[in-house]
Amino acid sequence: RMQDSLAAKTAIVHEIARLETSRAQAHADQSMMLAAGHRAVHAVLEAKKDIGGVHGVIASLARVEGPYVLALDVAAGAHVSSIVVEHEDDARAGIDYLRTQKVGVATFLPMNKIRPREIPSFVHSLLGNKGVLGFAKDFVACEPRFTDIFAFIFGSTLLVDSFEHAKSVGI
Repeated sequence: RMQDSLAAKTAIVHEIARLETSRAQAHADQSMMLAAGHRAVHAVLEAKKDIGGVHGVIASLARVEGPYVLALDVAAGAHVSSIVVEHEDDARAGIDYLRTQKVGVATFLPMNKIRPREIPSFVHSLLGNKGVLGFAKDFVACEPRFTDIFAFIFGSTLLVDSFEHAKSVGI
C-alpha cells in the first residue's frame, strides 16, 4: 500500500509539472502573439500614407474621462488596438501590406461596413435601474463619424456603478 501511495504521489507530481510546463508555454505563445499584433499595428500606422484611409487605432480615436476609463478599456477588450479604416479596400490594402512585410496580423474595422449592433429590448429596460449609469458607448467622446464604430464595439454593454448593483438588476 505504501508503494501504491508513493506511485500515486509521483504520478501527481509529474502531472503537475506537465501542466505547469504547458501553462508556461501557452503564456509564452500568447505573449508572442501580442507582440506580433503590436508590431503589425505599429507597422500599419507607420505606413498609413501608403495604405490610405487609415484613421488610427480605437484607443486613439476616443476620449474617456473620469472614473470609467478602466471599465471601458476592459469592455472594449481586444478592439482597443483595432485599426479603423475608411473603406474595406483600405483594410485589404492594410492586410496586403502586413502580408508582404511579414510583420504580423491586425484587426481592421472598415467604416463603410461596420454598423451598430442591435440592442435587445430587455437591455433597454435595465436603464433607469439603481446603479445602471447607461450604455458604455455613451461614455466615449469621439468625432461623430466614429459613433457607429464605438456603438459596434460596445454593443449593448451597460456601465454600472458597482457589481452589487449589477447583480441586483440581473446583469
